[in-house]
Amino acid sequence: MLDVYRDFAESVLAIPVIAGEKPESERFPGAEITLSIEAMMQDGKALQSGTSHYLGQNFSGAMEMDFTDEDGERKLCYTTSWGVSTRMMGALVMTHGDDNGLRVPPRVAPRHVRIIPITRDDPTAVLEAARELQDELAARSWTDVPVRAEVDFRDRKPAEKRWEWIRKGVPVVIELGERDLEQGVVTMTRRDDSGLTRDAIPRDGAVEAVVGVLDDMQTGYFQEASERLRERTRDDITTLEEFREFFSGEDPESGGFVKAPWSEEPETEKTMAELGVSVRCIPFGEELPPDARCVITGGAARVVAIFAKAY
Repeated sequence: MLDVYRDFAESVLAIPVIAGEKPESERFPGAEITLSIEAMMQDGKALQSGTSHYLGQNFSGAMEMDFTDEDGERKLCYTTSWGVSTRMMGALVMTHGDDNGLRVPPRVAPRHVRIIPITRDDPTAVLEAARELQDELAARSWTDVPVRAEVDFRDRKPAEKRWEWIRKGVPVVIELGERDLEQGVVTMTRRDDSGLTRDAIPRDGAVEAVVGVLDDMQTGYFQEASERLRERTRDDITTLEEFREFFSGEDPESGGFVKAPWSEEPETEKTMAELGVSVRCIPFGEELPPDARCVITGGAARVVAIFAKAY
């Protein structure tokens, strides 16, 4: 299930994550093993974004849940527990949002495109053209689903409507007015550049242009967050002094993750607690270097760990 969560976070929500095992102090109560995916928010803090727990026979004993094995003997079940929660919505906001509001990856956007007709004296032609464009977009498939487009018919100023959808994170806003019809173009605003750039594109190629933008935006959001995760994960901190200095910084832009050898000694928990830091996970696939020394105690290390402040 953890792989399901990781795939969903990265391929759908465009949030890169680090998967690994929780240390004993961070396990789900009663679990023998807890696995998690950890995401980095824009302020450098970690957010646990999904978990999977092996509960052994601890809960089945309390619930008298048993089974008959191949030898006909009654034995307690071995159980698991796993889940994600609404915190994933918080992860999406804090990973992709900017000063103008939400930025929603196209794969989970309720609407891919909002079409804003700009009408003056006779709205008939413009409204008809807007409906036609909506139908063309809906007939086009993107990632195996129809492009979700909707015309905003509300009686409000076009600029107000455009900025409302920008703040709500709609990937593409298209404006269409009488002058656009005359020139054979539509005006497109794409949310991944903060919604500040409006480009005139040929009406005949508008549908394909939208599909291309959705591809670029889904990939771009993930790449942007992945670059932040790479740049703000330090693997060159080797002493307690450096560890304290990194996590004592007042500037949120200086924060992030530390990947370093760890002894797993209980005494290290006190040092971490003083700094508001915890071991987020022991990442899969990380080999401990020969003669590695714990970043906190300086003694022999047992694992490579991800340290961070967290929500």
